[in-house]
Amino acid sequence: MQTRKETTSDSYLGLTWSERARCGLLGAVLDPADLGGRKNAYIDVLHKSALAGVLGKRHFQRALDFGCGTGRFLGFLAERSQEVVAVDRTPEMMDIARSTFPMPQDRFVLSRESKLPFPDGSFDIVLSVYVISCAPQDHFGLLAGELKRVCASGGLVVLIEQLDHDRSLTPSTYAEAFSGLPAFEQLVARPIRAGSSRFVRVAKSKWVPQALRSAIAGLEISKMARASFAPQTSGYWDYLVMARKSTGQRNAAV
Repeated sequence: MQTRKETTSDSYLGLTWSERARCGLLGAVLDPADLGGRKNAYIDVLHKSALAGVLGKRHFQRALDFGCGTGRFLGFLAERSQEVVAVDRTPEMMDIARSTFPMPQDRFVLSRESKLPFPDGSFDIVLSVYVISCAPQDHFGLLAGELKRVCASGGLVVLIEQLDHDRSLTPSTYAEAFSGLPAFEQLVARPIRAGSSRFVRVAKSKWVPQALRSAIAGLEISKMARASFAPQTSGYWDYLVMARKSTGQRNAAV
């Protein structure tokens, strides 16, 4: 398995993000090797089900999809937000996102800068999926800091990232990302999917109807909520974290 030291800002697991963009809406941001698409479709359903479960009926004014990739979460965020902004560093990914979800072009922001091009406190929900855990290890703190900076007072930062001992990604890695100032309260921190599980294998079967994916995903989310990522745990797990920014933080005008 590739370690985080071998990862660069423009590549992951041997492919550049530009190359990954050729793998389709889900293959580009999930598993490019899933040629049949069943595994990726299941993961997409599971991620959205897990997010819907923790967000409940909350509605937001401004949402940021950080590292939007091909834009698979833009529709999800639009259903819960007045305005959605998508930011990514890869032009080919951004082109797919633009064609995937119709919204004003100025809300698609291509940026390769280390600092996000938004004022402090610009968004009351910031979503990041498979961005921090796919970045070089020395970028982790910088990325987390920017997510916290652009989050509004009382707003949420929501992550779906990964746990993986081979890449030094543990629950404490993400807890530490929200420590210090500005103050954040961690509301949710739990695994939602095992990288290799019987649920994935069932969902990939050609005999399982697409309509059952949500039910299978719900079962895995429920099972994983009771699981513990132990020192001897092998492979990677998907991990959902939701934290709220203290209302004592001042925000810049937006």
